[in-house]
Amino acid sequence: MDRAHLAALLSPYGVNQFESFRVVDSSKPNDYRLNIIVDRGYVVRINDPVITEERWEQLTVWPRVTAQSM
Repeated sequence: MDRAHLAALLSPYGVNQFESFRVVDSSKPNDYRLNIIVDRGYVVRINDPVITEERWEQLTVWPRVTAQSM
């Protein structure tokens, strides 16, 4: 994942700029887990190798903000 792709994914949540990010793949057989640490303060957790647009819009960030509610 590159910076531009991550910025596009986070922009609906009001995260338009960030300094750093790190991708941590802690997947195991039959257990997909991708964590993206943004500015050492936010974590994007992806637990399915396929994320559709519909699924992405259902995801929430604290405090209960969804892409659809913004």
